[in-house]
Parts: sequence; C-alpha cells; structure tokens
Amino acid sequence: KESSAASDVYKRQDNDLTDAKITTVITTRFLFDSEVGGTDIDVDTDNGVVTLNGSVESEAEKQLAVKIAKNAEDVRDVVDKLAIVAE
Repeated sequence: KESSAASDVYKRQDNDLTDAKITTVITTRFLFDSEVGGTDIDVDTDNGVVTLNGSVESEAEKQLAVKIAKNAEDVRDVVDKLAIVAE
C-alpha cells in the first residue's frame, strides 16, 4: 500500500510539473508571436488540459492561440474560453 501511495504522490508531482511546463511554454509562445496578444490571454493547465481565458482582437487570433496551445508538447486538450473584443 505505501509504495502505491508514494507512487500516487510522485505522479501528482509529475503532473504538476508537466502542467507548469505546458503553461510556461504556451505563454512564452504567445508572447513571441506578433499575431497573438499574449498579455491578454491567461493560460491554465490541469492534467494536460489547457484552458485559455481572456480577450483577443479577432477570430483569426483566437484560432491561432488555440492552435499554438494544441501543438504544445504533452497537451491532451484545449478549452477555449477566449472572447473576441474589437479594439
């Protein structure tokens, strides 16, 4: 039993580290892509599922943000909660 419990703790820690890495990678890619307003998009990752919150200026920017997130390593799914707000 103890080894199983310890194994679960390590899996959780691995998931937390992987989630943090995914969030960092996607956020960085947004900041370096001139077509995406990275500072207006909040990236949250839980067990490989990325949720994008915030605002973008167009459908094209929204689609690109989702594509960037989906293409990041270890991402299982992307939940798009982005709102299009014309500036």
